Amino acid sequence: MTDQKLSQKEKQFIRDGYASSRRDFEEVMEQTSKILSAISHYIGVVLSPELHESILRRLELISIDSEHILAVLLMASGAVKNQVVSIPKDLPDAELYRINRILNEKLAGLPLKQIRQISQDPVKLKAVFDQHPSDPIATVTRNTFALEQESHVYIDGTSNFFSHPEFGEIQKIESLFRVLEQKEQIADLLSSQQEPLGIQVLIGSENGCEGMEMCSVVRSSYRVHENQFGTIGVIGPTRMAYPRIVSIVKFTSQMISELFEESL
Repeated sequence: MTDQKLSQKEKQFIRDGYASSRRDFEEVMEQTSKILSAISHYIGVVLSPELHESILRRLELISIDSEHILAVLLMASGAVKNQVVSIPKDLPDAELYRINRILNEKLAGLPLKQIRQISQDPVKLKAVFDQHPSDPIATVTRNTFALEQESHVYIDGTSNFFSHPEFGEIQKIESLFRVLEQKEQIADLLSSQQEPLGIQVLIGSENGCEGMEMCSVVRSSYRVHENQFGTIGVIGPTRMAYPRIVSIVKFTSQMISELFEESL
């Protein structure tokens, strides 16, 4: 499908939307859904990359209480993952500092998927850290990287649909909102595009989501790091001006890719 050239004003609107979020991964994701919604007057959606493919740049372990720490994982892409982790009771601050230093020395530069495999395998843990599985460093490593690092969905602009005549009936708008509340369904809708395939347009029932047959989806992948991709898109009525929406999604995906390339 052909696209419609965006005006300089529209391009600048998109650029300006990222002015305050260039260095923060979460802000870029949230801001993208808002930008897509504001400029299209439809629903903007963003699917972040699956973090298990992310490269760990640095890890910070921050004491919370005698049995818990906050693990802050900073990825090479700029993404930040925070999670509360259980630790051996009354672990001294000096020992926590030592563990933090060793984990960065041994694990920085590795993908989370590989780190998780190491953390859950006693043999690999001993090979990497030369420690017994019951040692505090093994326990902290195992607990920090135990969880799967899943994609996140960001949605903005659902109220925009109230202004479109197709959704004047309460039953139709309620059906759509039920789908949008199920972020797993939106993730499925976008996840098949998490590779560099360019723009895709799914009209009506082609989107495969029950309850969204009256909607179309324009989506595109974006790159955050090497072979790591996410997806952005616009959800609107089937009568939407496709050439313009295609241009909006295409330009925005290019902007995101450039932002992350600059941050590396």
